[in-house]
Amino acid sequence: MIVQIYEVSDPIEAKKLTDLGVDYIGVLVGKSD
Repeated sequence: MIVQIYEVSDPIEAKKLTDLGVDYIGVLVGKSD
């Protein structure tokens, strides 16, 4: 099974998700309102 996350805004959060085995992560660039 492939696990995808489409919105991560923090590199530390992205690292934790990869440690959990998430296959694909989309990272937001810039600040959101």
